[in-house]
Amino acid sequence: MRTGVLFCETDGYILLSNARMETLIKVIFTENVRRNANHFMERFISGRINPACQKTEFEGQIVCLLPDETAWMFTRTELRVKRRTYIQLSATDITERWRLTAELQAKNTELRQRNEELEETIANLHILSREREAQRAKMRAHDVLGQSLTVLLRGIRGGQLD
Repeated sequence: MRTGVLFCETDGYILLSNARMETLIKVIFTENVRRNANHFMERFISGRINPACQKTEFEGQIVCLLPDETAWMFTRTELRVKRRTYIQLSATDITERWRLTAELQAKNTELRQRNEELEETIANLHILSREREAQRAKMRAHDVLGQSLTVLLRGIRGGQLD
């Protein structure tokens, strides 16, 4: 089963827990916290967990990365049944979503880098384009001036100028 579930009273006394939740608690904690769900959540939230595990957040929820490279999202929900309040702790396997999100973040990082490179290339192209246009203008001015001087020099040599 890919979901762990635990039901307890508000004081933390565990009423019901499935095998997956029991296994997760054993992996996440080096000390015995299986008798009181409040102790489990306190230790979990404060980060006092097995050093081989990593606590983080994902979409506003607490996530635990286990040594077997699975990712589990934990949620705490209060339930009202016949004027009594109970607590439900759920652990959902989000390993595939976690992996896909990591891949997407890596691709987004690569895309941002390529975008920066393209922006730099476009800026360089604009600079080169302006330099080429300035060079063409200089060459046109040079050609027109040279042509005018040639005509003027011929006219002076030929005595055709007044």
